[in-house]
Amino acid sequence: MFDFHFDWADNFAVNIESIDTHHKQYFKIARDIEQQIQIKCMGITDKQILDIVCDLREYAGYHFYEEERLMKETNYPYLLEHQKKHSAFQRRISQLDIPKMRENPEKELKLLLEFLLDNFYNHIMTEDHQMAEHVLVQEKKDVEIIKQSSKSEDPFEEEYGPKILDLDVTRAYLYRDQSQKGRIILLFKDKKNNLSSISVLERNMFYSDISRVVKGLKEFFKPDAFNYASYEDVEERLHFHIVPKYQGDLEWMVPFQLQSINKAENVDSLIALAEELRKYIS
Repeated sequence: MFDFHFDWADNFAVNIESIDTHHKQYFKIARDIEQQIQIKCMGITDKQILDIVCDLREYAGYHFYEEERLMKETNYPYLLEHQKKHSAFQRRISQLDIPKMRENPEKELKLLLEFLLDNFYNHIMTEDHQMAEHVLVQEKKDVEIIKQSSKSEDPFEEEYGPKILDLDVTRAYLYRDQSQKGRIILLFKDKKNNLSSISVLERNMFYSDISRVVKGLKEFFKPDAFNYASYEDVEERLHFHIVPKYQGDLEWMVPFQLQSINKAENVDSLIALAEELRKYIS
């Protein structure tokens, strides 16, 4: 038998928490057997022998179930081969002869420890690591798919910030740069770039949308004033920036800056704020 002791080391980990926890329990059982062999099983009781056998059988049950569940969920291509190794391990453990172990515990525990060591080198350190690599790669892909599917289909959210709601002729976005608290941009739904290109009815509805947003912002943020701006040479689509202003701020009585100076806003907090604002803009 190799000069090996069942002391856990980081390089044994497969980096799947549940599996590594199980493998550490495997090491604990094997370490208990080692310690009995080191003292030549002096004073070993029937209960200690039975505990070793029961612990191994219990380990095989929950550990193999978890591994096979992960392999099925991630369509592991070598699932059947892996299951065969599990079945062989379970057969070996189920065939442990407890009366024989009681009669000659040192000899039987040495044979059992050799089996556990062989399983460690030829299964845990090889096949389990290969399996875990596949599972981790697949789980990473699944996370990316979820992220992609959760992304908004609205292309303007990436540029401006989360959409608050659709109005009559515009869409309201919570501006990603919230250095001016409550700043919103209204974007005309149709691709028209100036007021002269829209009909009288559209223009009236456009200003109606602005009024609805201002009313909601005033109720929610309670600002002291508003700044308004539209930049035809910057944005090709007709739009309107609505910026609440507060007395005492550094920008009070100073026009707000068009260019964003802080785009490192927390996305989740922006989305939550946009959802809250939706309740106030009717």
